[in-house]
Amino acid sequence: MKVTFSVGSSGRSYFEKFLTELSNRDKAVILAVFRDIQRYGLNAKGCELRVLHSYKKQGQKAPMKELEVARKRLKETLNEN
Repeated sequence: MKVTFSVGSSGRSYFEKFLTELSNRDKAVILAVFRDIQRYGLNAKGCELRVLHSYKKQGQKAPMKELEVARKRLKETLNEN
């Protein structure tokens, strides 16, 4: 299975930008998960995982601004298909 990162209307990958802002430890954990997905798959044919938005959570609830960004990117993604 191939792991790729979608790009937004700006032509850049939001997730790759997020990764560069993480600590080395957190980055290693996330990249290990993607490596495992690439090696072993998701145990479902035709399954696709899209990361719409990522941020460092600092409380119990997601801030409204973060939810709005994720919703906007979801709409962009759905309009691509």
